[in-house]
Amino acid sequence: VSSFDLEGLIAYSVALVDGERFGAYRQIGDLCLFVVGMLGADGMRKGAVASHLALSTWESRGAEFYSLAAGHRDARETSLGATLQSLSDGFSLATKPLRLVSSSYLGPLRDYLFAH
Repeated sequence: VSSFDLEGLIAYSVALVDGERFGAYRQIGDLCLFVVGMLGADGMRKGAVASHLALSTWESRGAEFYSLAAGHRDARETSLGATLQSLSDGFSLATKPLRLVSSSYLGPLRDYLFAH
């Protein structure tokens, strides 16, 4: 499964037994946060991520999977539940620092760095 394949990661997480899904849920949330924050609509249009999904889908999936991770047993055992739930509840807010880094520091290099 590719680390940038949202649908593949979701299918992978479904195939896991519940006790093993925490890492996959977090990885999906992290991927969505990265794509929305660092690449945004421009990066997706330029092919930095092969996807037919709208940016709004990436946002909703990110929030959804951070919420699933927050509710998982492993989140409670590692005291990450509140942090992950905050990322879910404030997903669009969490993308803002990444957007700033992407636009201010990476600029045109972003397309080069994240092209496949």
